[in-house]
Amino acid sequence: MSYTNFYIIFIMKKFLLLLLPFVFMAVYSASAQDNVADILKAIDELRSQQSLFQQQNQDFVRRYQLLSDQRQQDSIKVLALTDSLRRRSRQLNLLSSDLGLYKETVEKNDAIVKGVSRRVELTDEARYKMIRTNLIHSAEFFEVLNDRLNTLYAINQVESYRTMLNSLNNPADETLGFSYNDKVMQLMEKKLVTKKDKGGRKILNIANMLLQDPVVSNIASATPVINIATSVLGFVSGVAAQRKDVSENDVQEFKNELEKYTAYYAKLNLINARFANNIDNYQVQTTNLHEKLTEYVNLHAKGLKFDVQIKEPEANATNGEYLLDVFRTYNKSSVTAYFNKMEDEFAKNGKVDYSRLMAKYPHIINANKKIEDVIYLYKEFDYLYGQYISMVDENSRNTVIILQGAVEQNLSSEPSKVKSQINILNNKKGEAITGIRRAVNLPRLKDIVNRLDSYYPAL
Repeated sequence: MSYTNFYIIFIMKKFLLLLLPFVFMAVYSASAQDNVADILKAIDELRSQQSLFQQQNQDFVRRYQLLSDQRQQDSIKVLALTDSLRRRSRQLNLLSSDLGLYKETVEKNDAIVKGVSRRVELTDEARYKMIRTNLIHSAEFFEVLNDRLNTLYAINQVESYRTMLNSLNNPADETLGFSYNDKVMQLMEKKLVTKKDKGGRKILNIANMLLQDPVVSNIASATPVINIATSVLGFVSGVAAQRKDVSENDVQEFKNELEKYTAYYAKLNLINARFANNIDNYQVQTTNLHEKLTEYVNLHAKGLKFDVQIKEPEANATNGEYLLDVFRTYNKSSVTAYFNKMEDEFAKNGKVDYSRLMAKYPHIINANKKIEDVIYLYKEFDYLYGQYISMVDENSRNTVIILQGAVEQNLSSEPSKVKSQINILNNKKGEAITGIRRAVNLPRLKDIVNRLDSYYPAL
């Protein structure tokens, strides 16, 4: 091969080598263009789907908003309907209540009309027997009421209860596991002095003598314990002023501890004094009612023109004692015999002329007009009796609260003893009330009063 041919071949190879990258680039460029076209096409499809989705989402939001608005409107309508139904329900209840009151009023009026008609149509015999029943049972009621007032005036049923109250109020009593006197001595020994030195023993002995003084320990129910505390604090202050080993802080701690026990006993003293005062007021009310009963008994007995001499009460006689003497001659049996005698006077062939009887003895009609007074006496006694029971209940309840406070404040080292005393107090209160109810026997009085007819005197 010639040099020229070799050169030409060399040049051609070099040219081919230089041309090869351009060929590769041309091929790659054609392939890339196809891929870009595909990607652009996919992007266009995605944009189209996104637009469709956005349109669908906007449609969904509009439908949701419409449904939400409709739901809100429906809720408002439901609330309005519920409120309307509630108002209608109240109106119906009011109408029902008015109808019930109207029906009750109609029934009462009907009963009154029937009662008036029945009484207007009463025969002389029926009227007389009504008067007879009223006046006989009035005498019975007076005698029983006098006995019950005597029972309440004595108040023996609560003596055991009051004795326990006085014990709880006594600062020397130890039934609760502690006593005021012991606590004072313990506090003095703990905060102020000791038994180790002669001066300390002397101070404790003087304090003990002060607390054990009969004047102090025996009248605790009448003298507030705060007076005892004042005396003790005065004594302690004097001791502190004379002893350099007792600081102001010691005295203050003693005072703070003592005040807890003083406050406890002061509360007990207060409610016990209030209870005693309530009993005194109750006794006054009982005496007033007894005086009123005495007045009514005299009016009824004299109004019947009894053929017995009613003695004037002796200067020192109580109303109860005076009435006991009156009831020897004026009582249920004697009034019954009194009416029997009048009936015998106007009886002929086994029949009594009640018209002539009442015409000759009109005073029995006038006496019968006081029956309302008899019923009023019963109502007064019923109120007085209920007031007494409530008074005992209230005192017991307040005392128990104070005793429970002693447990909560750890005043006693033996809280079980306090709880035991609470149980005993509740039992004694129950026994007192049961005893009063048994002695008074209010149902018997009520049964007698229920036999009285208070309508006829109004005609």
